[in-house]
Amino acid sequence: MTTKLWNPIAAARVLAGPFAALLLASCATPSAGPNAAVPSAPSIVHIAKQPTLNAHEQGLVVGAIAGRAVASNYHERLWFLKAAVKIGGTTYVGAVNDGYLALPLKAGEYELLAVETQKHPSDKNMTSYPISVKFRVQAGRATNLGLIMLTRASGEGQFHRSFIDNTADVTAHLKRNQREMFDALDPQAPVVAASDAVYARPQAVEHLQREIARDAFTRLDADTRAQYTFGELGTIAKAVRDSQQRIVGFEALPTGTYASMFSCAGQSDRYVCSSVEPAIYVVHGTKVDRIAPPSASLHWWVDAFAPAGIVLVDENMSIFRSQDDGRNWTRTSWFAVKEPLKSTTRIKAYNGKSGFYLYSIDKIDPLAPAALYSNYSLDAYTKVPLPDLAVWDTLIEVEDALFVGPAFSDSKDRSLIYVRFRPSDRWEERQLPDIDCQNLQHPADDSDDITVLCSRKRYRSHDLGRTWSFEESAPATVTLN
Repeated sequence: MTTKLWNPIAAARVLAGPFAALLLASCATPSAGPNAAVPSAPSIVHIAKQPTLNAHEQGLVVGAIAGRAVASNYHERLWFLKAAVKIGGTTYVGAVNDGYLALPLKAGEYELLAVETQKHPSDKNMTSYPISVKFRVQAGRATNLGLIMLTRASGEGQFHRSFIDNTADVTAHLKRNQREMFDALDPQAPVVAASDAVYARPQAVEHLQREIARDAFTRLDADTRAQYTFGELGTIAKAVRDSQQRIVGFEALPTGTYASMFSCAGQSDRYVCSSVEPAIYVVHGTKVDRIAPPSASLHWWVDAFAPAGIVLVDENMSIFRSQDDGRNWTRTSWFAVKEPLKSTTRIKAYNGKSGFYLYSIDKIDPLAPAALYSNYSLDAYTKVPLPDLAVWDTLIEVEDALFVGPAFSDSKDRSLIYVRFRPSDRWEERQLPDIDCQNLQHPADDSDDITVLCSRKRYRSHDLGRTWSFEESAPATVTLN
C-alpha cells in the first residue's frame, strides 16, 4: 500500500534531545491511564518503561516498527526507535522502545491509525505516518500487529507500508525485555496475530530486503568498495556487480530473522553483524552463520578483521575479542560506565595497516577514552588522544597520519578535519573544500589519497588534506531500481 505523509494538529513543544519529555507541555494536567475512555479531544498517554498488565481485563498490542528507510535524517531515525503511536483518539508515548511496541490495553476493538515521529529538533508539529490497521485485544493475550515495514515510494512524501509475520521475534523480545507481562499471558496462546493484518509473502519479504539494502547504500553514500550492506527486516545483503565492477543490485542473504541488524563490519567476502535480538551473524561469501554473543548484553557494536578476527563492544563498554570467528573470546574493559550505553550511542571501528581503532563519537563520560588502538595480533589496547570535537564522525589512518573529522560549527562554515603525524601528539587543523562534509575515506586504490563528501559532491586530496579537487570519476553504481 502506498500512503502519503500528513502533519496533524500542532503538538506541544519538544524539549532538547530526540526523546526527552515528548509533548510535555500537553501533559500539564495528569494524563489518563491506558484503560481510560477516549475523550472527544485528542489525548496523550505516557507509558512506563516497564508497564504492568492486568491479565483478567487487559491484553497487549505488540509488534515492531521499521522506518529507517523513510526517515529524512539521523534525528528522525532515532525517533523511529521510540515513535509515538496513535490508537483511536489517543497518542501513546513510551510504548515503543528500540523499535518494539508493547502496550497494555483493555480488551476490545481498536485501530492503529498512525506512527508519529519528529523530523527536526525545532519541529513543533509531529510527522504522522498513516497505518490504519484494526485489531482486537483479548484479555490475557498479546495481539501481534507484526513488523510494520515502511519503505519509500515514488513521489514526494509517498511511502509503502507492509506487514511481516514476526511472531517468533516479538515473542522472544517479550520474554527477554517484558518478562513480567509475558508471564502473565495465557501460556497456551500468549501471542496471536491481528485479525486484519495481511502479512507479506516470502517473495515480497525478499524484495523488501533488497530495497532496504539499496536504500542503505545509496542514501548513506556507502564506501563503494563494500561488498555488503545491512538494515531492518533481518537484512544482510551482498552487492552484485557488473563487468565494470559497478554495483547493479543486491542479493539478500538468508539470516533466519526479521530482527533489525544493529551493527555490521567486514572486509572482502567476510562480514560480521550484530542484531537487536541480540545475536551475532558471521558471513562468508553468501553463507550466514548465527552465533551466540559471548555474554548477556542487549547491544553489541561490531568490528571484524582478517582472517577470522571479531571484536565486540557491549553496552557496559567491555571489549570481547575472538581470533577464530567467535569460537573463543577474551574480555577487556574499555571503561567502567555508571549506566549501560543506550542503543543510540555511536561506537565505530576502523581497521588500519597494523591494527584497529575503536572510537566513540558521543561523549560517554569525561574520563572515558574516546579512542583505543590495538595491534591485530596483540590482545592489548592503547589510549589514543583526540582533539575535543563537539561534532565529528570518522577516524581513519593514512601513511603515518591519523585523521579525525569532519567537524563544523554551523552550516555557513567550511568543515574541518584534524591530522596528527606520528610520533607527534599535536593535532593540525585543515580546512575541507566545502560545507556539510561527511564520510571521510581512504580509497582502496593503493594510494595515500583521502576523499570526503561535501554538499553531496566527492572531493579528493593527494597531499593529506592540504589541497582538494573535485573528483570526476566513473560512477560506482548504475541506477538501482
